[in-house]
Amino acid sequence: MRAVLVSISVLALLPRWEYLAEVKILAEVKILAEVKLLAEMKILAGVKLLAEMKILAGVKLLAEVKILAEVKLLAEMKILAGVKLLAEVKILAEVKILAGVELLAEVKILAGVKLLAEVKILAEVKLLLPSSGADRELYITVFYTHVYECGSHIWKSKGEAQEAAKKESIDYLKLLEGELEDKLFYGAKSLGYVDVVLVPFTCWFYTYEIDGNFSIENECPKLIALVKRCIENESVSKVLPDRHKVYDFVGDLKKKYGVEFW
Repeated sequence: MRAVLVSISVLALLPRWEYLAEVKILAEVKILAEVKLLAEMKILAGVKLLAEMKILAGVKLLAEVKILAEVKLLAEMKILAGVKLLAEVKILAEVKILAGVELLAEVKILAGVKLLAEVKILAEVKLLLPSSGADRELYITVFYTHVYECGSHIWKSKGEAQEAAKKESIDYLKLLEGELEDKLFYGAKSLGYVDVVLVPFTCWFYTYEIDGNFSIENECPKLIALVKRCIENESVSKVLPDRHKVYDFVGDLKKKYGVEFW
């Protein structure tokens, strides 16, 4: 009887065990699905991570490429700057050389101009001088030994001594006038040596004439005409002392030392 009851109980429990088995199977299926899902998610995460790593690697590679490009550009710019600097240095060197050449040319030109000027001056001086040494000595003797000394005796003395000095002075001035002949100047058509030496003496003529009471122009008209032509030249007239100031100067000397010196 007990055995029968056990069998009945077992039989009564069979649907329940079948249900539990199905539940267990469903649970295992769910677990497997979740595991599979997790695995897929892990795989996807790995794939995503790999993709991100690949992207990062690509970005890093692009950055490195960009850096290399910039480095290369800087290197090229540095090379270009160096080339430009070398070109500028070369240009400066060429400019310096040209400046040196130009300076040498200017120095050479200036030296040439100076040489020409000196040659011109020498030529003009040569034209001023009388043709012979004897003539030069004659004129120097006449001017300094006779014209000046005789003229100074006129204002330093009086009476017979003054008359003698006046006559001697006129004689030497006439000697000079005779050498002029028909020329405009002693240097022919332009100022010569004798003209240059004579004209400074003429600023004393006024004093000689006032103190000696005579006229040099009346005695030597051609000589005075020559003096007037020389004075028309501005380079001559602007350096000559005023004849009235010379006369005043002689007057001061007379007052200081007395009229008669001889």
